[in-house]
Amino acid sequence: MAKCIKRVGIVFFAIFLTGLLALCCALSTNVIFNKNCSDYLSTNSIENSTNNARDFSDFVPDVTLGGTQAQVVQQWSTAVNQSKAKEYKVRLGHNWTAMNDEKHTFGSGEGFTQDGALFIPEGANLILDLNGFTINRNLTKETAVSGSRVFVVEGNLTIIDNKYNHEEVMYIYENCKENKNLLNANISLLSTGKIKGGAVTNEHKGGGIFVDTTGELNIYGGMICDNYALPTTGNYGGGGIYCYKGVVNMYDGIIYKNTSYFKRGGGIYVLAGTFNMYNGFVLSNSNENTWGAGVCVSGEKIGETINYGRMNITGGYFSHNYGGHGSGISSIGYSKTKISNVEISYNYAKCNSAGLLAWEGTADVTITDSKIVNNYTGGEDGNYRGGAVYCDSKITMNNVEISDNIYMIANNHIVYGGGVYFDGAADATLLNVLITRNIIKSAVNDGKHSYGGGMSISSSADVKIGGNVQIYGNTAHGISSDLRLETGQKINILDDMSNNKGKSYIGIMLAEDYGDKSFTTSYSANNSEKPNEYFFSNNDNKIATLNNNEVKFENVFDCGKYDFIYLENETRKNYKDNSYIHGVNDSELLKKANDGRVILGNISPNTSVKTFVESINFDITKICIKDTLGKEIFKNGTPIDIATYDKRFELAIGTGWYIEYMVSGKIEIIYLSVLGDVNGDGRISASDVTYIREIAFDKNLYNSLSAEKKLASMILNKGNITSSDSEIALNVMDKRLNIEVFY
Repeated sequence: MAKCIKRVGIVFFAIFLTGLLALCCALSTNVIFNKNCSDYLSTNSIENSTNNARDFSDFVPDVTLGGTQAQVVQQWSTAVNQSKAKEYKVRLGHNWTAMNDEKHTFGSGEGFTQDGALFIPEGANLILDLNGFTINRNLTKETAVSGSRVFVVEGNLTIIDNKYNHEEVMYIYENCKENKNLLNANISLLSTGKIKGGAVTNEHKGGGIFVDTTGELNIYGGMICDNYALPTTGNYGGGGIYCYKGVVNMYDGIIYKNTSYFKRGGGIYVLAGTFNMYNGFVLSNSNENTWGAGVCVSGEKIGETINYGRMNITGGYFSHNYGGHGSGISSIGYSKTKISNVEISYNYAKCNSAGLLAWEGTADVTITDSKIVNNYTGGEDGNYRGGAVYCDSKITMNNVEISDNIYMIANNHIVYGGGVYFDGAADATLLNVLITRNIIKSAVNDGKHSYGGGMSISSSADVKIGGNVQIYGNTAHGISSDLRLETGQKINILDDMSNNKGKSYIGIMLAEDYGDKSFTTSYSANNSEKPNEYFFSNNDNKIATLNNNEVKFENVFDCGKYDFIYLENETRKNYKDNSYIHGVNDSELLKKANDGRVILGNISPNTSVKTFVESINFDITKICIKDTLGKEIFKNGTPIDIATYDKRFELAIGTGWYIEYMVSGKIEIIYLSVLGDVNGDGRISASDVTYIREIAFDKNLYNSLSAEKKLASMILNKGNITSSDSEIALNVMDKRLNIEVFY
């Protein structure tokens, strides 16, 4: 570890000398803003991804490459030939740079391709220790030549590097990941071994390494960097590595600053083969126009035969990759992907899906215990859907955080899903998923060009939600918009929305024309708790309620500074302190309290009708206020007597008054209770003091009162009305006490 700290210090000092430390580097890592944060970082195993890593600590080379160019070529040829008979160990003794001929060849004959690349033929089994040195084909994007990659692997090649230090790379990554320039500067100065400078054109595959059908590449360390694939036709690409039907196992190491133009996989592209990754870093790779700037896997269908591409990732970091779509990880047509314990962060996409892409309807992705955070999507062209994640295929998410992603375009296109978009044939299952603090914006801020800051879905997608799915705190052009649902769209409730890891909490933004309809399927089949425990409305103050066993939003009386109150064990209690909601919990409370009446309390004496109406924050055109005799005081947004409307002594809201309001086609009655006002005139007077004193000594008189009057008399609220209540009323009347301290 001391060695690691010393080397890191050297790296940072070198950057300081070149002026690069002027760039900001935050020393804190991203954390989950959730009470269940540990649930999003647990460790689950992934099927079909057994880590069979070897220990090379006692590595002893059979040959160390060194000497003149001709000597190194001969030593390599001999090593490749020997590796056909046994596992052969090679150590690089110094940098090996290709010759300065037309194609920048490394050599010819045994161990080399016709184009001069290093060649591991079928049946060969060679272990190469980079030993901190570089194998460089010495080509660039501008000097790319047909077939000029660094390696072609048809046998078994294992790359190790005894100078590679995972802790050192991790230190740099954690401290510099928020700043691409600083991260790149530090990574570039690492003294680890490198494979670089491959650059192919036309139909050729893989800038750095091409793994063919019979090939297997094992990476334990070192860096594959600065390689280029510039194909113009076909499903080619793979700036760093291209694998066709072969196998790539990455146990550690860095895939860094490789580029594919117009085709797939800036860092790695696997077609109908297998990519297993257990640890390591995929950083700052680029793909100018298409899929998978970091890693991309796909299969192929030839006639009726399907050859699936397979990707199993059980650890690693994907950051600052730049591409058109799926800049972190892409799983596209006829692919099967399992991802666990990864961080996909700070990637950039020109079009969509800066973090994760599951595309072409035939992909199958499972992602668990991972974070997709701080990615940015520019939305320059293409399909304007899904900032961090875009999926039109099968996907299962479990213990996944999708947060702090930004989808911001500079044109007038309509965009959907700042965090996630499920499109077309998407078959999505979400369990223990956190989607928060994602932002979506378009150049036009009219409320009609950006939808679903957290998540949006298409009409044909099947989205199933289970326990502990939390979608909140997301915005669309500054407006709360968590899960956006268009007209007719519903979410399928998979099972109980509360599990041992937490309770679901989902904000719903319904389209303006959604109507008075339910937005779930299978809710009651899997849940017994009230839906307001799980859903809240982004649109307004409506409450999630059950309607024919499914969830819809109902109007709720927003009582502002007042609160609903009820009797329990001869004491006065309110809704807010006991987590009850009007329109949801009334029926269970009123069966045993208030004589079946809904009662609004916390109303001060001498409250004018105008003050009361302006404080309840409700659509006043739908309410009618009546006094104890049923006389209309206020109706359809207009006071009956404008002269007394704001006169708090002439006409005050009194105990026993009631509100009639229209909700869901029905009239609901809410009774009013003014604490200390038992006689119903809206004031605390001598008659109230006398009345309360009589109630304290006459149980029958108390029992004869309506529920709102009982509640009005319970000033001290100690379980029994006593003379102390009357004394408090007297002191309030004489202005020696404030009644509000007894709410």
